[in-house]
Amino acid sequence: MLDKRVIITILMAVFLATFLGYFNNTSSKELEKRFFVYKYHNAQKYPIIIAGDSRIYRGISASAFKETLGLASFNMGFSSALYDKEYLDLVESKLDTNAKTPIIILGITPHSLLYYGYPNGHIKRFQKMKKEEVIDYLYLFSLKTFFSPLRFDTKWQLASSKENNYMQDFNYTQGWAASDYKNRDINHALKPYAQIFMNKQISEKNLKFLMQTIERWSKSGIAVYGFVPPSSAKIEQIERENTTFNDQEIVKDFIQAGGKWISLNGVFQSYDGSHLIKEDAVALSQEIADEIKNKKADSVFVNSKNYRAHYSLDK
Repeated sequence: MLDKRVIITILMAVFLATFLGYFNNTSSKELEKRFFVYKYHNAQKYPIIIAGDSRIYRGISASAFKETLGLASFNMGFSSALYDKEYLDLVESKLDTNAKTPIIILGITPHSLLYYGYPNGHIKRFQKMKKEEVIDYLYLFSLKTFFSPLRFDTKWQLASSKENNYMQDFNYTQGWAASDYKNRDINHALKPYAQIFMNKQISEKNLKFLMQTIERWSKSGIAVYGFVPPSSAKIEQIERENTTFNDQEIVKDFIQAGGKWISLNGVFQSYDGSHLIKEDAVALSQEIADEIKNKKADSVFVNSKNYRAHYSLDK
């Protein structure tokens, strides 16, 4: 039987460690780097994997799937992630194929299918990291940051950047980053997106390989779900006018390959025109989890159905 004083000492130590760990002054860049190092290099496998570009890693919370489906999940979204073989193989490598019904959820945007001369550069940065640096961020990061100077602020504020107006909470164990702007601007992403889509086309090679992969996954017993992550109506207009992204054809091919399609009904708010505010990212995640649980996703293509609507609230 432990002495009362020993128990009190242990409890105080735990409280102090938690207190100091919560308020340590770790830079946003370091938190973000740890977030992506863990995303790429952690060896854990999950019954549910969510994949896509920044609209996924900023827009889908893994906790909704745990609460609704009772299954652990992980968000494998990366900045400007393209659905090529390298990325799809990485997604598959994180899936627990021994689960009763393994699930892969794909957020498909025009950006995720564009043709690039150097695809998935963001992912390659973490692929090429030295082993020693990977170990440092995977296993020693918490110890290092524990002893960093204190700043009595919230984690949400600590992860913010004065330079780019971002407020970010990097949840590395889920793989998602709750995000917002201090000063929201629904038109912020319009100019950058117009430049991104200028003189670029959807990669037919990647699109074909994506559908082949979905078919292979489906035949192996993996349940594959797809949806278009919501953006603002103006961003969607840029995508429609400047790319060959054909919603109906993609949904048709997706379902024919054995996947199931989720058509969203919610109305979501963006802080920059492209990414959802934290509360609506949680709401989106919940809607998708509910669709899967209630088996409402489309498994038959209907030509007259509008599979992608203007979901966003432009305010």
